[in-house]
Amino acid sequence: MVGKAGLIAVIGFSVILGYISMNMARMAKNSIGVMSSYTDATVSHNLATTGVNIGLARFYTDTTWVPRDTTQILNGPHFYGRFRIKTEAITVSGIPSVKLTSISTYTSPTTPVAETLHDTIEVIFDRTKKQTFSIYAWMTNSEGGVNWTTKDTVWGLVHSNGTIYVNGKPVFMEKLTTSKSFNKNPGTNPNYAIFKKGYEKGVATRDLPNDLSELNTAASSVIPPWGKKYTGEIWVTLLPGTGANGDGKAVVRNSSFTTGTTNDTISLSNPLFNGVIGATGNVHVKGTVDGKLTVSALSTDILIEDEIRYEVNPQVTPSSDDLLGLVADDYVRVADNAANHLGGTPPGVAIDACIFAR
Repeated sequence: MVGKAGLIAVIGFSVILGYISMNMARMAKNSIGVMSSYTDATVSHNLATTGVNIGLARFYTDTTWVPRDTTQILNGPHFYGRFRIKTEAITVSGIPSVKLTSISTYTSPTTPVAETLHDTIEVIFDRTKKQTFSIYAWMTNSEGGVNWTTKDTVWGLVHSNGTIYVNGKPVFMEKLTTSKSFNKNPGTNPNYAIFKKGYEKGVATRDLPNDLSELNTAASSVIPPWGKKYTGEIWVTLLPGTGANGDGKAVVRNSSFTTGTTNDTISLSNPLFNGVIGATGNVHVKGTVDGKLTVSALSTDILIEDEIRYEVNPQVTPSSDDLLGLVADDYVRVADNAANHLGGTPPGVAIDACIFAR
C-alpha cells in the first residue's frame, strides 16, 4: 500500500509541477508580448513627441507658420516611422488661436501580427499673445553697421529682421535666424561662421512694438499687483538680499545714487509688486539683481552707471531665478565714467540683463 501511495504522490506532484511549468511558460510568453507592446507604444508616443517638438521649434522662430501640413519619415537603423505636423487657425472662446497637431504612425516589425499604432498630441496657442524678446541673446530690426567677426561668440538665440553682416569667423552657440540673408566679406574664408545649432534665412520678421504702452500701464498700476511709475529722472540701485532666492531690493532716488532723496525701497519678493519700475525721464541704474525686475525709461534713455550683475550667475547655476529687463523707449547707454572704465577684470563693465532699446 505504501508503494502505491508513494507512486500516486509522485504522479500527483509531477502533474502539479507540469501544470506550474506550463503556466510559467505562458506567463513568460505573455510578459514578452506585454513588453513588446509597451515598447511599441513608447516608440509611437516618442514619434508624436518628436513631431510636436519640431513643430514648436518651427513656430518658435516663425509665428506665421500657419496653416501648414507636413509629414516627416524616419527610416534609421534604430528609430523609424513617421509623424505628421499640422498647424491651423482656430478660435477658442472668441480668442484667435493656433492649433498645432502631431500625429505619429508606427508599425511594429517584431510582433507576430503587424500592428499599426498612432499617437496624437495637440498644443493650442493664443495668437493675441506675443513672444517675449528676452528669448534672444541678440535681436535687431536692422543690423546697421554691425559686423560679426572672429572672437565674437553669442551664447543664445540670434535674430535680425535685416541682413546679417559677417567678416571673420564668429561662433553662434544657438540657432541664428534672419528675415533677409547674409552679407559676407568675399575676402574671408568660405567657412565664415560656426553655427553650433544651424541657421535659417528668410524667416518671418519679428515686429517691434510701436510704443511702451504695456509697460507704462504696468508701472502705473495702483491695484495689486502694483507697479512703480515716477515723473522725471530717477537713480535705481539694485541690492542683493540674503542667501534666499528673489529677496533683493531696488532703491529709487530722485537726484543721485548717494545724495538724492530716497523715494522708495522696493522688495522684489513682495507678492503685491508686479515687477515693473518706470520713469518719464532718464533712468540711471547699477547694482546686483536678486529676483525678477523690469526697469524702463518710458520716453527717454537708460544709463548704466556701473556693473549690473545677477546674484546667482545662470551660466554657472542654471537654476538661478535672477532676471533683469532694461527697456528704453530711446537708448540704453553705458555711461562714460570712471566706474565703467576701471571696473571688472579686464577693466570694463559687465552687464547681466535683457536689454531692449525701442
